[in-house]
Amino acid sequence: MQKTCLNNRRKAIFSRLRNILATSAIYTVVTVLNSLVGLFLLPVYLKLFTLKMFGLFDLSLTIANFLFLFFEGQIASAFERFYYEAKDEGKLPALSSSVLVVYAILMAALFFVALGTCFVFTWLHCFIYFHLALIVILFTSVPPKQLYFLLLANFRLDDLRRCYVIYSLAQMLITLFVSLLLLVVFKVGVVGAVWGAMSGYIILMPLVLVHFFILNNPSRFSWGYVTSLVKYGFLALPAVISSALLNSSGRFIVLGSISLTALGVYSAINRISTIFSLLVRSLNLVWSPMIIRQFRRPKNEVVSFLIRAIHLYAAGGMVTIFLVLLFAPVLFDLFFNKISNMYYYLVFPIIAFFWQGWSIIWTAAIDWTKKTHLVSVAVTAGAALTILLQLEFIRRYGLFAAFFSNVVGSILTTYVLTLFASKCAMIKVGRLFWWGNVCLGLLFPLLLWRLHFISYKSYYLALIFFFIASISLNTISACLIKRLKL
Repeated sequence: MQKTCLNNRRKAIFSRLRNILATSAIYTVVTVLNSLVGLFLLPVYLKLFTLKMFGLFDLSLTIANFLFLFFEGQIASAFERFYYEAKDEGKLPALSSSVLVVYAILMAALFFVALGTCFVFTWLHCFIYFHLALIVILFTSVPPKQLYFLLLANFRLDDLRRCYVIYSLAQMLITLFVSLLLLVVFKVGVVGAVWGAMSGYIILMPLVLVHFFILNNPSRFSWGYVTSLVKYGFLALPAVISSALLNSSGRFIVLGSISLTALGVYSAINRISTIFSLLVRSLNLVWSPMIIRQFRRPKNEVVSFLIRAIHLYAAGGMVTIFLVLLFAPVLFDLFFNKISNMYYYLVFPIIAFFWQGWSIIWTAAIDWTKKTHLVSVAVTAGAALTILLQLEFIRRYGLFAAFFSNVVGSILTTYVLTLFASKCAMIKVGRLFWWGNVCLGLLFPLLLWRLHFISYKSYYLALIFFFIASISLNTISACLIKRLKL
């Protein structure tokens, strides 16, 4: 009888994991298509721009991303957190209108920041047309992105996959068309490239707002929901800002320590690494709504679910890394001639993205215990270490230090989250599994980076060794967790 119950529980867990894979596959395809816009336009940018101009363009988008993260305030995540509770209690219209009220308050704050920025530029007597254009673009892109990602979150929560796909494809096609029009036909330059990158969100904004009203029928807002949304969002905000710093601090430090041209190289390689980050992004898209549904299940089932998910992610992530790096030299030669001899740097941001995907699962486990503030501690620790290493070593070791610091910071973040998850949610992974992946994550990029100087043959031999070692490690770990009867 006990054995039958155990088998049924295992079947239920694997069924939920298959459901995550199926749902994630849809979001992965859409995310791939949207991210491929940036990759498709990258050869165009590198052909029309110098590396210095491309560095300036990427820096503008990085600043826009920080503005969006700060003034979005993680309110969309808070909406996801309270969505099912409000829907069950018949309070979804109140929650929806409360979200819009919070966004209106944030936009008022953004407006005054924009005015202050214009005043500072005028006072410094450097308010030229180029600065004006960039300021207008960066500040006007925040509200449309807020509403766009809020609606997409709504689609995921209601499992409206068709609507999610339609809006994502529309945003992709608009961005692609407007960018090519401004760059190739009108030759507007960096300002046009930034406008093109933001155009999809801006053009879709009226339709997004109407669709959100149709889905949720916002009514009189609730101060209780406003307070809860702000509290939850701003508790999670430090973790998101720290995560952005973890990925983007290198851009500012490279600019200050080396040159704008080096920033262009650094930015281009990071953009190419989004090939792997697609897996992480799609996991993040589906994981939050999926894990919220797990909150209502018994604790032992949630723990088993999370442990199996982390093993599945590790195996899938390692295989994806191998495939991306296998074809990296060919891709660089074909599409990215200006940086074709720097393909070996790609391993560092890809490994960093792998650890950030791992962190997403541990973050969900900690959120399950309602101790979200611990996530901020872990991510801030990783970001602080990254920035310290970059400040100390970039002048001495150049781009190598910028890339490798991201790997070290991502591993530290994941390690601290692993400790918190084991203490708060009693979720433990074997030492062999953990330290084996840490060794691979640290030693493999160093080995690959060093061996590329010898020959292509050494590069591919290191890749094959990594593939065999990772598959062996995850196979042994999967066999060991069976002893735990999970």
